Amino acid sequence: STSSAGAPATFQWLYRGPSINLGNPANPADTAAALTSLFNWFNSVGGINNTSFLSAVAIPGGNVVIEDSLNSPNAEEFTIGFSKQFGGRGIVRVTAVHRTFGDFYTTRGDLTTGTATTPTGTIVDRQVVENNNSAFEREYNGLQSQFQWRFGKKVTLGGNWTISKLEGNFDGENRNSGPVTGDLTYPEYKVASWNRPKGDLSADQRHKVALYGVYRFFDNTHNALNVSLLQTFQTGLPYGAAQNVLVRGTFAGQAINFLPNPGYRQPPTQVAYAFTDIDAFRTDNILRTDLSLNYTFRFGKAELFVSPEIANVFNAQNLDTTDTRGIDLTVATAATGGLCRNGANGRCQPFNPYTTTPVEGLHWQRGPNFGKAISNLGYQTPRTFRVSLGVRF
Repeated sequence: STSSAGAPATFQWLYRGPSINLGNPANPADTAAALTSLFNWFNSVGGINNTSFLSAVAIPGGNVVIEDSLNSPNAEEFTIGFSKQFGGRGIVRVTAVHRTFGDFYTTRGDLTTGTATTPTGTIVDRQVVENNNSAFEREYNGLQSQFQWRFGKKVTLGGNWTISKLEGNFDGENRNSGPVTGDLTYPEYKVASWNRPKGDLSADQRHKVALYGVYRFFDNTHNALNVSLLQTFQTGLPYGAAQNVLVRGTFAGQAINFLPNPGYRQPPTQVAYAFTDIDAFRTDNILRTDLSLNYTFRFGKAELFVSPEIANVFNAQNLDTTDTRGIDLTVATAATGGLCRNGANGRCQPFNPYTTTPVEGLHWQRGPNFGKAISNLGYQTPRTFRVSLGVRF
């Protein structure tokens, strides 16, 4: 599942036959007649053996292989902690956690992995999907504390506070696909300091605090009623400015070749470049208040409950993601054909990443909405009303 092998191949031909009048698209007979005319022309010019009108070929897995077995990405965890009880009134727990992640999926393609010949006869650079623990790092250290205290039979207070740091040079996963594959192809064209720099990773959240209180109006044999208040706080998430930059090809009619080809069949024209620290910016701190009421009616060994709840009572609307579906991380470069305020003719200029420190406004430019939410996914959940109703046995 980590390679493109097994996905369907696609062959695309340009249609250069006579015009076809589809007629009524809702009429299956018209559609069938149009398809018949199309394939009659296609077969008359050689069908699948035609190369004159062949415009694109994509054969997944043609150059990507898994040579050996793969281990699942994993984490090794060590914890140490203590707890203290205060009679039947309260408890305090503190736990230190250390996690080291390893066996990252990577795609390696270098001068030792050789070449492959695709079914179309094209010789391409061969790549290998494997585990790697040397090029990528991810480490978590945290201190988790928890307390709870009862004030008589009416009031209970509690909470937890986690102080943590998640750092490294590779997130290793995302919410869309779970584990992702690190890129170790064409290493001669990439410098670790700007291609995979170290810093706080996108899921790093330095402080997470939750405080709650429960007040019991009554709790007897037949029914119970209580109200609870939850106050949470969490610090923002880190992100940086990164984009592809040109290393080979042409720009404004001029040839670009910042690094001689050491022997690849298809050396890259662009490589990823981090223009800032990967944790140069952070989203907003998030403060949220939730309120809920719970009524329970008991009958026999079962109970009926109803629980209205208001989440985010004060309707706070802060930025709460670094997912590109919810936040704008647009960066313009010469590779994207983007605009820079100080570039010639307003265009971002190419630069040699191996010898030159790029200048914002000349070689790269943050988009006008960089760091801003671009959809509702970029914000914390707005004020929400919910009601739960059910029966417990």
